[in-house]
Amino acid sequence: MSELSTHLNTSFDVANEEGTPAFAPIPKGTYVAFISDAKAGILKSGRGRAINVTWTIEGGAHNGRLIFDRVIVEHESADAMKFGRMRLKDICVACGWKQKLDDLTVLLNKPCSIYVKIEHDKDGEYPPKNRVGRVQPIPAVVKPAEAPFNDEVPF
Repeated sequence: MSELSTHLNTSFDVANEEGTPAFAPIPKGTYVAFISDAKAGILKSGRGRAINVTWTIEGGAHNGRLIFDRVIVEHESADAMKFGRMRLKDICVACGWKQKLDDLTVLLNKPCSIYVKIEHDKDGEYPPKNRVGRVQPIPAVVKPAEAPFNDEVPF
């Protein structure tokens, strides 16, 4: 293992380096996205469990942008648990999963249609951030049926 030091081999010229650009949420709307990470854990409040979901936007001007979401699956509040479990069902259906869910990896990398909205902090302490509203399957492309050949057309 190499030795660590408080000195750099090459000077870092702060005046000639670019800083991190300001973060801005993506515009509200419907996007194609897939779950790139999903982990279950206990809520900070200790009042339940949730799945932390990372969505990755696929295609378009915001390709590769990440949207962080949390889906409550267990909670002391029956309403919070009900709404969270409804959202999890929507995610499973959108990902094509119709069986019992034990392993979150079955939801990874499956394109879905997600509605992204912008949430504003009511106290103004935090900047606006994206939230996932509705998750749906990507609509199947339906080819129009060919008209049957009509041999009885008068000339």
